[in-house]
Formats: sequence, structure tokens, C-alpha cells
Amino acid sequence: MTSTRLCPQAPVRVSCIIPTLNRPDALERTLRSLHRQSRPPDEVIVVPQRNTPAITDERWRFALMTLRQEEPNAQRARNAAAAASSGDLLLFLDDDIEAEPDLIKKYLKAFEDPGLGAACGAILEPGQSPAAWIPDECRAEPLGWTKFPLNYGQDCPTRNFSSCNTCVRRGVHFDSGGFDEHFVATLFDDSDWSIRLCRRLDEAGLKGMHLGAIRLTHFREPAGGRRIGRVSRYVKIDAEGWASRLYFWRKNYGARAWREMLYFARLDLVCGSLLARPSELIRAWCEFCRGWRLSSQRLAVGPRILVSSQK
Repeated sequence: MTSTRLCPQAPVRVSCIIPTLNRPDALERTLRSLHRQSRPPDEVIVVPQRNTPAITDERWRFALMTLRQEEPNAQRARNAAAAASSGDLLLFLDDDIEAEPDLIKKYLKAFEDPGLGAACGAILEPGQSPAAWIPDECRAEPLGWTKFPLNYGQDCPTRNFSSCNTCVRRGVHFDSGGFDEHFVATLFDDSDWSIRLCRRLDEAGLKGMHLGAIRLTHFREPAGGRRIGRVSRYVKIDAEGWASRLYFWRKNYGARAWREMLYFARLDLVCGSLLARPSELIRAWCEFCRGWRLSSQRLAVGPRILVSSQK
């Protein structure tokens, strides 16, 4: 039986959670799209990181809370904002999106179903149409689910949730542990969160759904954010990027992820452009070795997640 703590009969308060890093114009566009909602959120919690400019002081149709954070770590920002929130539903958004006007209204309608624990809406890029089908590779084990098309336009069960557009019941989120703060770069952080979120949904007998009609546009702003870094023209991924990949694979799948490891090793460590340039090849392997060491250190420490369930 589903706990009434996890699924209160009528979720009425919605908290939007937005980490941001040096994207003031994109963030303002995001906030304006929330201001224009047919049913605005009850509160929006923004976490500016490092030297991100202050938010323009305007009259919004929601309560705006700002939690400044020095270290650029989106997972830590989301955890801090969730802990400070008061909503029955937590809606995780990126800082460079534009939500359709009925996004929150549609989420509230969907969560009238007491069996729904978490829902991910469709994420479209500018000018993109919703996907009409799910590729076969998404059904492959063990990691095919991470390739589920987030722009899919229909409703279906899912195990892949994105912090760019996911709404989750408060109790479910905190019981799952929230986000692992070891994911400093934006790579596999949502996949790791999805695994623990789905584990909690299964334990509670709740559904996780992709809802294709609840849409927003993700602009993928090139400036700001905390993506994996390119070391040089030929070395495509830095140590932190390797650390995120390896930590995710080793933590959740161990040896079962060997196909993924070999695929990326061939792509990023033994490709032709590197083999023709020995100094760049050595540089790429040095980044990989540093990433392996970092992932080993994080595995030894254990996940940095929320440790207590909130109200």
C-alpha cells in the first residue's frame, strides 16, 4: 500500500528548483516563462553559484527565494534548494529553458493520480518537433534506458528522468536521497538520480511516467553551466568528465558496463587522430588515469546524497 506521506491526497503547492551559473539573461527568460504560467508555481528557489549576478528585483507571480552557493555544483544546489522548499511537488528545471504556459497546470492535473510518483515532461530544442518513436537501442541492457528520447511526444512509463523538466512528489524525492553531489560535471548526474528515484518508486508501488504533452524548450546556452571540459583539439574529455562516467558505471553497474567503457575508450582514447599524435595520446590517457583515480576516491567515500527524509 502506498504511504499517504508519499502521496498526499491533493498536492497543491509546487516548488520550482533552478540552479544557475553565469547565465543571467537565460535565467530571466526562464523566470518570465514561469511568471506567465496559467497557474504559477507557489515558490521558485534559485541557487546562483560562484559569481553569478544577482536576480533582477521584480514583482513575480510567485515567491522567489535565492540561495547563493560558492562552489559550482548543480547537484549540491538542487539538494540545498529541495531542503529549503515547502512544496508538495518539486519541479526541477534548468536555468536556460522556456516553459509552455500550461506546464505547471498540467503537472498538477497529472498528479491528481495518487499512483503517480514522478513525471518527466518533454524537452525540446528550439524549432524541434516531438519525437514520434522510441529507438530500439533504448531497450538494450543494461544502459539502453539512458538513451530514451527526452523529446518523445507521447505518454509512457519511463526510468529516465531529467532535472531539466521533472516533477516529483516531495516524500519520494527525499526518500530516494536526492542528487549525488560527487557529480561535479553535468554528465550522468540525472541518470544516477533516476536509478535511485526508480528504486524508491518501485518500493512504494508508484509509477514513473514520461508525459509528452508537458513541454518546454531547452536552449542549451553555450555560456555558463558546468559541462565536461575539452582539453585540446584532439583530447575531447577531461579528467572530471572521465570521473563522472567511471563513477556512474562502476557505482551502479560494475563489470556489466564493459561495453559502454570499451565504446568510449575506442572513441576517446584510441581513435585515429590520437594515434597519429603520440603527445596528444599520452595527454588523453593521463586525463583518463586522473579520472579513474577520482572515481575510485568517490567510490571509497560513498554517495554524497540527502541523508534524511523531509516532511
